Amino acid sequence: MQMSLVYSRDGAAASLLLLERLIDEIVKGKFRPDSTRSGRIVESPDELPGPQLCKVKVEVVESSDDEAAIDADVAQSSDSTSDSSSSDQGIPQDHSLNKVYAPPEPPSGFSRWQHAKLKTVHLTAEGYIKVFVCGRQVGSFHHRLESTPRFDSPVCWACFKKAKQSEKEGCK
Repeated sequence: MQMSLVYSRDGAAASLLLLERLIDEIVKGKFRPDSTRSGRIVESPDELPGPQLCKVKVEVVESSDDEAAIDADVAQSSDSTSDSSSSDQGIPQDHSLNKVYAPPEPPSGFSRWQHAKLKTVHLTAEGYIKVFVCGRQVGSFHHRLESTPRFDSPVCWACFKKAKQSEKEGCK
């Protein structure tokens, strides 16, 4: 019996050391378990968030007036060039990040519907007003769209794929 007690104590030693370190960090203020995830670990106890007085170290470095004037000129020239060069060095006009994508147009014979809250765009076939092409039912939150929806509106791709398939089958 004594041998198993010795080994169980050895087995628990690592976990107890970790627990002891954790409690020590809580006491020192390096770890705050009641804070949000981003605020739990603090580099130093002086960096506690919230309304506290900040201690700032100020060092005065003496420099000649010529160096200060040169530094000011460099700062002004870098500011003026950064404004003009940012448009030149930015994303090219024909880059895909500059394009605004519109929602796909429905095939002929289909009408668009949009959910009032989710803004998802669905399609119904001509003559249908209770069931979308994807098989979902038209609900009280859906309304028929007469104009083009916003560019960032989510689209039910099942509706658009089935509508394209049925349009291709109708052409054959």
